[in-house]
Amino acid sequence: MVSFVCACGETIRKPKVRNHLQQRHCEYMSCVDCNQTFYGEEYSSHNKCISEAEKYMGKLYKPGSTSTEGSKQDRWQSSVMEVLENYEGPLRGYVDTLLGYDNIPRKEKAFNNFIKNSLKLHNPVEMKKLWQLVQSAAPATPPPSSNNKRAAEDEPWGGWEEEINRALKKRRTAEKSMPWKQLRDEVVTRYLKKGAAGKGCRREDVNDIMLSKIPKAYLSKSKNKVSLPSEEEE
Repeated sequence: MVSFVCACGETIRKPKVRNHLQQRHCEYMSCVDCNQTFYGEEYSSHNKCISEAEKYMGKLYKPGSTSTEGSKQDRWQSSVMEVLENYEGPLRGYVDTLLGYDNIPRKEKAFNNFIKNSLKLHNPVEMKKLWQLVQSAAPATPPPSSNNKRAAEDEPWGGWEEEINRALKKRRTAEKSMPWKQLRDEVVTRYLKKGAAGKGCRREDVNDIMLSKIPKAYLSKSKNKVSLPSEEEE
């Protein structure tokens, strides 16, 4: 699992990055392995990095055969992390512990053995609920091809509401929702990348503008999350 170094100097594994950013309000993270810098929510797409062998052997490194099983597990793990990070409920303590693991099993029997040993959880009702939560991440959405991803990145800025809708529709969760801070960071990052604000515009100058553009119908009662209305999801 990839780890990042925050602007504050702390090293964080990916599942803990979102909470760290919300607490520290840091604007960027750098990958420990490749040193690439990610602003706002850009880190979320960085699921796998170069191996230790590739890092230290440089041009002498010769990649082996691609593992389909490894790729499937990576996609599953990424989907599970997203579901767990957005969970709020009575199992939050167990969920926080699960976020520290990068090898969560994909089969129920193996998962139950895993949480018995790792979480010391033996209550069958809670075990079942935890499995149902994790299982909601399956089937994992196949990663987009590099051509499709590049095409999406090349699309011009479409205006605040269109970009907000675009960000929410990309969510794997059924309710197409996300924390407002995460939505703000993702949309503002794209806004600045596309140069829609002109040269010299700072992120902090745009943050409040972006939040004022979120339609009221998209706000939850607690206003902690932004959700796409059901009629807009198609």
